[in-house]
Amino acid sequence: MSKYVIVNLNSCNGFYDDTVHKSIPDGALPVTDADYSQFFSENGKYIFKNVNNTAVLSEITYSADEIKQQKLNALDATYQPQFNNLAQSLGLAMLSNDTLTQDNVKADYTALKTEYMNERTAIQNAN
Repeated sequence: MSKYVIVNLNSCNGFYDDTVHKSIPDGALPVTDADYSQFFSENGKYIFKNVNNTAVLSEITYSADEIKQQKLNALDATYQPQFNNLAQSLGLAMLSNDTLTQDNVKADYTALKTEYMNERTAIQNAN
């Protein structure tokens, strides 16, 4: 039972196991069981690199700008559905001429936007 990895140029890895795959592609590099287990137990933390035709497990490192962008993306993913819900609520309130609900939704939007912008600014200004 051996495991193999294809290290692609775009830093994506393709995995093969001779107990599952009948043929292992040319260029596939053998992987130790320990490295294979560590790669999948801490998914997203490591990548295999081809170093002199040997599969080497390497920790992924990110620049400060990449980390900042990841945090901004996560922030957007958290807040965007909330903004969408408020926009939908406002649209429904407008269609039914419900001015009280419109005013409440606008207040909620202002509060949410302030909260979002404060968090965004904190991320952007972090060292």
